[in-house]
Amino acid sequence: MLGYTESKLERSGIFMTNLGDDITTTGSTQKTAADLAAKLKHTDFIEKLLAGYINQGFGQMPARQMQLLLLELLTKEIPDWKRNPPVWDMSRKLRISPKRLRGLLDDIAYMDTEKTDDWCATELQKILSNDHELVADGKAIRVQIDDGLVRDYAISQVRERFGLVEFGMNSSIIELSGEKFAMLAISLLDENDAAKLIESIGQIDEGTPKDRAAYKLFIDEFTKAAGKEAGTKLTRLALAAVTFGATEAIDLVNKAMLNNGEETGGE
Repeated sequence: MLGYTESKLERSGIFMTNLGDDITTTGSTQKTAADLAAKLKHTDFIEKLLAGYINQGFGQMPARQMQLLLLELLTKEIPDWKRNPPVWDMSRKLRISPKRLRGLLDDIAYMDTEKTDDWCATELQKILSNDHELVADGKAIRVQIDDGLVRDYAISQVRERFGLVEFGMNSSIIELSGEKFAMLAISLLDENDAAKLIESIGQIDEGTPKDRAAYKLFIDEFTKAAGKEAGTKLTRLALAAVTFGATEAIDLVNKAMLNNGEETGGE
């Protein structure tokens, strides 16, 4: 009898514990939903959601397309989620793994016809000019780009000119050497600024119609001028280029060339 009573109490205790967890989870979910609703209060989120859902006929939209529609509207209407969406924060709030969320975000990015190459370049420039997005050491610069389209655009620019790109802790983090980072920064300048920067090193490319040779000549010459500090100076040059444009970057080139002349006795 005693054993039965203890077993019953034990089962009852387990039941109460699970119930408590459910209540806590429900409360947390409701709070998250309330927070998101508050941020969407003065937007036309509901109208856009209804329009998207009934566009193909009520009930005809597949479950994944519904997820994409909801997520796309959330990223467009919630200010904190608009640019380079914070995947960890979104994952916690939406109760979905970061890996699955990145897959959905990538699908949304590729379906958006307004996201042209020029748009990708502009967004990438914003990310690279933000110190908070970058982690640099003596060997590499790591940057997290959660928008799959912008990340793939960055990778394509590097691969076209300098070869492979390495990945960091996860697939949204790309790792670049000082040379590759500088090349990427130059590629984001407009044609006139890029040409001025390349010419500033005293090298004129008369080669192929592609700009790879010009970029390579520039970086090779700047690396020689910078000497042992080439990695650090290339990073500074890249940041100056994406943040302030060619003028600031050319100033760094001139200083590197001047210092190199002093070290070699002005030869």
